[in-house]
Formats: sequence, C-alpha cells, structure tokens
Amino acid sequence: MPTSRLAVATVNTYLGRTIKTPRGLAPLARADVILMQELFSPAAYGVETSLQDVGFDLVAAEGHFGLGIAVRSDSAYRNTGQPIRSTVLEQAGRAESALLSKFSREPLEYSDLGVLAAQLDGPGGPRLVAVTTHLPVVIAFRQRARFLSRLSLELADPYYDGPLVLTGDMNHWPGPRKADLAFRRRAGLAAVDLGEDITWPSRKTDRTEKTVNRVVGAQLDDILYRPGAMQCVHQEVVDVASDHRAVMATFTITTTA
Repeated sequence: MPTSRLAVATVNTYLGRTIKTPRGLAPLARADVILMQELFSPAAYGVETSLQDVGFDLVAAEGHFGLGIAVRSDSAYRNTGQPIRSTVLEQAGRAESALLSKFSREPLEYSDLGVLAAQLDGPGGPRLVAVTTHLPVVIAFRQRARFLSRLSLELADPYYDGPLVLTGDMNHWPGPRKADLAFRRRAGLAAVDLGEDITWPSRKTDRTEKTVNRVVGAQLDDILYRPGAMQCVHQEVVDVASDHRAVMATFTITTTA
C-alpha cells in the first residue's frame, strides 16, 4: 500500500501580526499545509504576498471567521479545484468583536465562529481534508460545549470522509477539558501529543506579557487527526511572531486500495 508524508502547521496569527511581520511565517516553511487563525482582515494584512514570500500559495481565507489555509508551492499536496467548505457554527459576540477591533486598532471583518476546510489531493491518490477553527474562550463553558457539539455534527458530513486534520486555537486552558475530550471521542479524532510544551504565551511576546502569563502557560493550540490511515511520526512547537506558539506535525498517510 502506498504511503505519503505530510507536514501540517497551525498558527494563531495574533490579529495578523505574524502575517504583517516580514517573513513571519518562515519558521513554518517546512510544512506542506499551514492552517491559520485570527486572519480577520486578510486582504489588508497582505496575506497572499506574505505567503508567497515564504513559498506558499493561499488556498482560502475568510475574514469573518479569521481563518485561512495555505499550501507550500512545491508540496505534493494540492487543491486542484475541489470545493472549499465554509460553515458558520455560531455568531461572534458583538462585545468580543468590538474588543478585538479596539485591540487591533483597525476595523476587522470578524462576525462568525465556524470552520474552514479544503480537500487536498496527494501523491498517488490519498486525499486529505484540512480543517481550521477557532473556539470560544474557555470561560464560556456552555458556548464552547454548544460549538463542539455542532462541530462534531459538521464533521459527520461526507465532505470530511477519509484522512483529516483539524487544527486551531482551541482556547482550552490549561489543556483539554471534558467537553473537548468528549468531542474527540464523538468525532473519532486523536490529538498530536505535545508533552509538556505550552503553546501560549509565545517566547516572542513582549516582556510584560511574558512575565504576567508565565504561571498560566497552557496548551491552547491543537492538531487533531483521524487515526488509522494517518499516523503522526513527529511533532514540535515553534516560536513565531505571535502571542501563541505554532504547532507542527508530520504524518504518514497510507492509501488503502
């Protein structure tokens, strides 16, 4: 049975600061696929140019979610015209939208919570579904549980059949909660094991923020995948120009004829 190899990265772009930083995505240049969050104004951030500068092509970006997907230009995995799937699972709160706009000091397109997904064809036939999302904050217990319930129903759609990765800023502190673990069981997903590594705050945040948050470091960011045909063979946490650290994982994908 043929086996292919694929590297996936997920990054919270910190209201686009990773994108606006010259070669801010360069630490992830070994990935085949980058799945992004907090891309609330992708055109204003210049996301296509920033990706091209480090050898990636933009597959999809939707500011109302703040989500984006890119593929390395020379990767064996490509979107060759398959439909992009964009699903709203919940409306963003007005107060949250206003606060983010104030913090970013520029208007944002942000209005929804949901998922953005792309089907990518691989060498020899294995198709990967790459999905990115950004969950409600951990203190919004009921909202998170409702979102995760809707997300598990969304992933049951035939669009998502076969090898799949689901990545994003999951906003669970200090790590997965009961609702997160229940979601993984329902959706049949496994998590890339990051051990004791934290993904927030990043070592590249400013000194004050690092000092304040040193004792509350957490694994907020996940790469989940559908085991079986997919096996994780390497994982790492990578510092980028963001308040989060990026997560990168390498998988083997076996094609079953």
